[in-house]
Amino acid sequence: MSKINLSTGSDVYFENEKYTITRIISFDEVAIKNISTNNIITVKLNQLSSKLMNSKVEKNYMDNHSELEWKSAKDKYDIIKDLVFKRRTRKEVENIAKKNKKSPTTIYSWINIYEQTEEISSLISNTAKRGKKGSRLDSTVEHIVSQVLEDLYLNKQRSGFRKIYSKISRECNKLNLTAPHENTIRNRIESINPKVATKARDGHKASQKQFNNFEGEFPEGNYPLEVLQIDHTPLDIIVVDKMHRKPLARPYITLAIDVYSRMIAGFYISLQAPGYFNVSQCLLNTFMQKDKFLQEQNVEGDWNIYGLPRIIHVDNGADLVSSDMQRVCDEYGITLMKRPVARPQFGAHVERVLGTLNKEIHNLAGTTRSNIVDKGVYDSEKNASYTIEELTKWITHFIVNIYHKTYHHGIEMTPTQKYTLGIFGDDENAGTGVLPSIIDNYDDMKISLLPTYFRTIQKNGIAIDGIRLN
Repeated sequence: MSKINLSTGSDVYFENEKYTITRIISFDEVAIKNISTNNIITVKLNQLSSKLMNSKVEKNYMDNHSELEWKSAKDKYDIIKDLVFKRRTRKEVENIAKKNKKSPTTIYSWINIYEQTEEISSLISNTAKRGKKGSRLDSTVEHIVSQVLEDLYLNKQRSGFRKIYSKISRECNKLNLTAPHENTIRNRIESINPKVATKARDGHKASQKQFNNFEGEFPEGNYPLEVLQIDHTPLDIIVVDKMHRKPLARPYITLAIDVYSRMIAGFYISLQAPGYFNVSQCLLNTFMQKDKFLQEQNVEGDWNIYGLPRIIHVDNGADLVSSDMQRVCDEYGITLMKRPVARPQFGAHVERVLGTLNKEIHNLAGTTRSNIVDKGVYDSEKNASYTIEELTKWITHFIVNIYHKTYHHGIEMTPTQKYTLGIFGDDENAGTGVLPSIIDNYDDMKISLLPTYFRTIQKNGIAIDGIRLN
């Protein structure tokens, strides 16, 4: 799963042959030139790939790798980030190598690998790229290690390494098992999410203080997809089930908006309370081209915003600043910016559009209105008639054919006009002339965006959401 850069001069692959993009034609077409024959053709974006297609290549998803492996890759990127995609001298590379106690050859190797993929995961060592791996420890030893770390490390006792390792050694000796090396336990401790460890050992307040929020000025968005804002809200309507049309509950919507153009970049509706899964599905809708989605919803119109943003701006909910969310952003070079505490104005754009959407929903059957007084004697459950699928279709139509085409006072034009202007420009505005980078395999992206859960194997199996698997 790789990014495709859609700018003039970028290399891409079409039908397993290498081409160079020569011109951006529209939101879904580019002109490309064959490297070998110089023949120029026009193709759809969904026909392009970032590399030669090889059916034997093993799938490499972000959650295939442990926290320790991911941290190692991030450390490598932090070392080379000021050297990639720029003119650099041998002296600059040698200085970085010396500062970080690496050889210049190693630094050049990391730069070359990253510049080919622009993905953090590409810096994970080849020995680690073997899919999801079990521990190399004996299963009984693994259980002992996990249990001791949970009992002595991940609690407010805050036991030191020597006590932890001694406990593991004693428990192994009781069963005539070989205790793991000290470095193995140190690496295991190092791989624990530091925010999780701090919260378990020092409490929630200490965790919040140490992993504090971004406090800088909020960027307004100087071009399309420079900044996305994401947030959730319950919708002011009761939905019904598909089979019996009986009332269920109020659904939640997770929505992303492009700050520059006020275009809605993606959304997801669910009866499930806000969590990372809702966010991941909203991101999936945001990143992908929308043609297939519009066909599935049977909605006519154009929804031309897609691709990877530079910044995702969120509030401080655990679902929006989780390790899963951070890993997605790290992989694709997206900056995850957190809203300053008690500063609601920093999320005004997305909150305003969510308010607009709920106001329109007040005209639908089954609405709960915004409060009890406004609702009066209206029976929301009795009048409810929309399923989640029908509500999704209605919201899609509202976004594409009404909201995007309505004059917005903040940008002094419609969102569609502003977004198009930001890309293609006009007589007075240059525009970027570049389409946002896209992912070349959306099926792989669906998998990589799913939440990751880690569970230890106990004597009686694994427990997930209260369900025990033996």
